Amino acid sequence: MFYLVKYGKETLATLHEQGFPKDVVNAVKALLPADGETEAQHLQRMKRNEMALDIKSELLEKELDIFQLDEITMGDVERLNNAIKALRELQS
Repeated sequence: MFYLVKYGKETLATLHEQGFPKDVVNAVKALLPADGETEAQHLQRMKRNEMALDIKSELLEKELDIFQLDEITMGDVERLNNAIKALRELQS
């Protein structure tokens, strides 16, 4: 659902209207960066929502699976380093 709101035509309001539980809508909201919010601020806000924290942690762990890559490029190194930093922050 996060991706439907971030990249699609769904909104938090439409999720609520479609009957998704409030805790699910709140988790999606926590996963979405707020306007003007730094990455550090976003991670801190995400940590306050257990469902969002679990989802984001799982996504980052999957992102860190280097065996899915044919080769590791410099772009991958930067992405992997960012994922490591974010996961460590979420786990602290």
